[in-house]
Amino acid sequence: MGQQNGKQAKIRKPKGSYLKELRRKVPGMNVEEIKQIYEDFAREAKGKSALNKSDFIRVYERAFGKSVSSLAGCIFEAFDDDGNGTVDFEEFLIGLSITEMTSATDRSGKMRRIRWAFNVYDKDRSGTIDKHEMRHIVKAVADVSVLPEGSIKKNETPKMFADRLFKEIDVNGDGEITFEEFEMAAERNVSLIDMLLPAPDEFM
Repeated sequence: MGQQNGKQAKIRKPKGSYLKELRRKVPGMNVEEIKQIYEDFAREAKGKSALNKSDFIRVYERAFGKSVSSLAGCIFEAFDDDGNGTVDFEEFLIGLSITEMTSATDRSGKMRRIRWAFNVYDKDRSGTIDKHEMRHIVKAVADVSVLPEGSIKKNETPKMFADRLFKEIDVNGDGEITFEEFEMAAERNVSLIDMLLPAPDEFM
């Protein structure tokens, strides 16, 4: 990734054994979808091997409008699986496959979706979610669209909703939400995941 021998690395094209490997990692996508996402990604990367944070936010802003930038920044962190500050094609493809799941019936699919959502909330990658992070995500969602119907009470502000949601999930009351607590809450309350925007279907 990045510079190799003074030359800009190229995005690895999905073909042959690499394409088979990608299909195993994104079982919900067919060959044509993978190839189309590659073409879209390559166009957005503009000759680079990966998207940096501003590139990634630009993709989301084009699909959803300027108000999505804060949430897109959080989603970028979840896509950036190795934490190197960029999202390469494989990371993007895997992240996209998870966010585009309309439903996951198998346990493995559900766990991938829950883990991805947890990583969006856990902005600082500490392994837990604090109240500030919960407020940040809820505000970012509220900036883009209306919070899930029935989830927010009358006259309740996004901050009040975030604090109430946090208290419900933080079972032991220690001020931090672990993945186990988040998983249990996500099983009961699907809006925890559903209120995070789906990835754009296309970039143009």
